[in-house]
Amino acid sequence: MVNLPDGPLITNSFRDRDYEYSIQVNRWLLQPIGAWPKLTKTSRTQKLLSRILNVACHMVIILTIVPCVLYILYEDESVTARMRVVGPMSHWLMGELNYCCLLMRSSDIAYCVQHVEHDWQIVQSANDRKLMLKNAKIGRFIACMAAVCMHSGVLLYNTITGFKKIAFHVGNDSYSMYLLPCPVYTNLLDVRFSPANEIVFALQFLSGFIVTSVTVGACGLAAVLAMHACGQLNVVMARLNELVDTREEEKREGTQVAQRKLGFIVEHHLRTLRYSVGYPLAVCFC
Repeated sequence: MVNLPDGPLITNSFRDRDYEYSIQVNRWLLQPIGAWPKLTKTSRTQKLLSRILNVACHMVIILTIVPCVLYILYEDESVTARMRVVGPMSHWLMGELNYCCLLMRSSDIAYCVQHVEHDWQIVQSANDRKLMLKNAKIGRFIACMAAVCMHSGVLLYNTITGFKKIAFHVGNDSYSMYLLPCPVYTNLLDVRFSPANEIVFALQFLSGFIVTSVTVGACGLAAVLAMHACGQLNVVMARLNELVDTREEEKREGTQVAQRKLGFIVEHHLRTLRYSVGYPLAVCFC
């Protein structure tokens, strides 16, 4: 049985390591694209770098979407060929919209991340820490699996498409070119010849990584935050189970142990409810 202190809360000596373990994968996914929330301990240099990354990512994605949209609307190709491009283009378009939503919800995400950090700081028993780590491990696993599946799928598509060669004719001469994941409107930029073809392919490869990281980051964030909420509810339930057997402890200590434990349970439950209100705002629109 764990006794609750009358004084200040006992902090978790492993809090930094546990907090890092729970959110590490999300930071790996979102920081390279400037979507990791700006916390209170974030330096000015990091904030400036994040802004630069935001602008760069938007530009790279738009430079992939706009030429592809023009290709669908105006390229002198069959309707079937142009409609075949709608699928890949929609992936980039939705990625850009999700990226905008993710940045707009940055303050809500920061609130949830700071809430997670504080929950690790106020862990009071080894059993509570064990319950939270169990759920953190599940959230981390889901985030990793989403990253592996999504990134490998987009990587394979871009690689296989980029290694396909097609022949075309200019006058009486025959040439060959590598296909692009998202075709480009010829009158805007002729990518049939080197080095334009290779440069645009590298640009689209990078933009594919960005939009996939947005989707994976949002999914991973939802998984980690949801599992953290489950862990907090498990802690509350464990405390309720401990509350049942307090009579002998009260006789030994001569204090109102049940009241103190009930006070902790109510306070912790209210914290979890406040977190549960902020969590959907952070991830449901990403």
